[in-house]
Amino acid sequence: MDADGDQRVSRSRRALLLALAAASLEGATGIGRAWARKIAGRPETVVRFKTHEEAVAEGQRRDIGRVEVLAPAPDRTVVAAQYATFQFRYVVGKTPIEPGGFVWFALRHVRQLSSPQANDPAGPGFVKVEGPAGVILDITPEPAEFFNDWFLMAFPWQHPIEIRVKEGRLNPGDTFTVTYGDRSGGGPGARLQAVQEPNFAFRVYVMPKPGDAFMPLAEDLVFPVVGGPVERLALVAPSHGTPGRKLSLLVRAEDRFGNEAVSYAGEVMLRSDDGRELAKVAMMPAMRGLATIEVEPFRTEGVIRFEASDGTRTARSNPVRIGDARAPIYFGDIHGHTLYSDGRGTPRQYYTYARDVARLDFCAITDHDFMLSDEMWADLQATTESFNEPGRFVTIQAYEWSGETNVGGDHNVYFRGTDTMMLRCRSYYDYRNQQTYHGRDPQANHIEDLYNALLRRYPEGEVMVIPHFGGRPANPKWHNPRLEPMIEIFSDHRRSHEWAYSFLKRGYRLGILASSDCHLGRPGNGFLNSPLAVPNLEINTALVAISADSLTRENVFDAIFSRRAYATTGDRILLDVRFGEAGMGEEVSGPATPVLNVEVEGTAPVVAIEVWKDVAPVHKLEANAESVRFAWTDPNPPAVGATSAYWVRVIQANGEEAISSPVWWTRTGA
Repeated sequence: MDADGDQRVSRSRRALLLALAAASLEGATGIGRAWARKIAGRPETVVRFKTHEEAVAEGQRRDIGRVEVLAPAPDRTVVAAQYATFQFRYVVGKTPIEPGGFVWFALRHVRQLSSPQANDPAGPGFVKVEGPAGVILDITPEPAEFFNDWFLMAFPWQHPIEIRVKEGRLNPGDTFTVTYGDRSGGGPGARLQAVQEPNFAFRVYVMPKPGDAFMPLAEDLVFPVVGGPVERLALVAPSHGTPGRKLSLLVRAEDRFGNEAVSYAGEVMLRSDDGRELAKVAMMPAMRGLATIEVEPFRTEGVIRFEASDGTRTARSNPVRIGDARAPIYFGDIHGHTLYSDGRGTPRQYYTYARDVARLDFCAITDHDFMLSDEMWADLQATTESFNEPGRFVTIQAYEWSGETNVGGDHNVYFRGTDTMMLRCRSYYDYRNQQTYHGRDPQANHIEDLYNALLRRYPEGEVMVIPHFGGRPANPKWHNPRLEPMIEIFSDHRRSHEWAYSFLKRGYRLGILASSDCHLGRPGNGFLNSPLAVPNLEINTALVAISADSLTRENVFDAIFSRRAYATTGDRILLDVRFGEAGMGEEVSGPATPVLNVEVEGTAPVVAIEVWKDVAPVHKLEANAESVRFAWTDPNPPAVGATSAYWVRVIQANGEEAISSPVWWTRTGA
């Protein structure tokens, strides 16, 4: 394609790309396939910039204007899930805004706010605009053009409040005021998202006249969102300990949505599970809802739990194994997004939360390939390295290959070391998007292209690819056993059992893990079920647990690659499954039917444990205890020469669950 041709994408390609996007968005947003019919054949109307910075520079060269924040004031901090009013004054620069031109106050993907509306002054999210005499301004929240042509161009800032000049002209020096959450007509304001965020923002775009350049202002309008009043306490402990060595426990004061209650003050007492007082800490607002308490284990062996109480609220810790000869269990979240793609928070903020607030053992950021510029990818790699601290907190280099389901679907790519290679899929490629243009070099536009490129460069065991449900469910039609050891069964999207089983039914030898796919900057701590959070989601988060001798990047990677891992829906359930002498993920053979030994330490009473064989439940143990152990022997073993997979599903009274990776047994002759 020549330089002129490179500026545009054909209408047929646009229609195909947008139809694919609509199909993907159907499940995630409810927009549905009708959108695809509306957008087919829409023309190209916007000048393309290769980068956001290039578009900003053009806007500065032309002096497209500036914005003054009138409310909230003075420090712009707002409280999660409460109502607020945002008021902006736009000052027109040297470039006038002609009839048909507009200004966008755009919000990011997964916004969770009161929907902006201009019809009901007494309703939430009412938008009001006041401009100069003789100029008529139209207010259109999420205008039709978004659905018709601009989703891929604006993503991830695809939720705009559009102020368009209908009649007249905005001349240099003119101003207009936009109020989102206006209360003058009796409305309550705009309800904020339920999730804390250091840099919740509006991005302002300007198109001075129809068909002109689409240019952002240099600075986003940032409003820190903090947690509200304390609702409960949480207590996080390491999953293993050594007699005589102190344990570091985290007390977290949370609001009703699981955010840190940053204004909390109270005296918290830490007790053993038999009621003995072990330590106390005075928590003050300066601690922003977090306190670390170090104590020695009160037993030399066995499983212990702790309680934290401030006299009004009580929290119970996850189980801790003391003096156990088995390898420790570590918990992590290896799937999530930052503002470098369609998530929230910087990579540094993301890892800081994972380490200090969620108290994870290991973590990875998997920003979408097509949204990562080369500069973002370089910074993400450097940040990942800076946070990797063996023995305390491990990070893994990773990204998400984001292809449509018909070319493979979503797969996360993880590297054992620092030698990385990112190949992007062009399913969401749009030449006009200021973040997704990555030049003309060949990319991996099909999952098989990705497999082949990785296998050419890396020895087996140095890189792995893990399919997940996500916005574009991975397609079971394709699988490469040299690269794909696991499948993600839980995430913030849903508990995707049946989708995962479709891979196992094909005979793929996949271990089972989970991670959050967090888009809200809270890895490892998700968000709680709430109509103010994301109402169509089923669970609060998801975690992967691994068995490893020590906490290093290599050990974490090798444990996952070897399938020594299991999935939980967020609670730190301890699960041990052995089939004879084999543990999770192993392949064994022999003539005698091995005994399946199961051990569970729950975070709530375990109500049922299911034994699954070849993607079907074959045995169920009902229980009502936090600690459960049992042994089971298959009364109907596979025929000689045949192989069966055996694994376990744990269900707790609080609705949380855990699923082990399988053990594969091939029955041999006597």
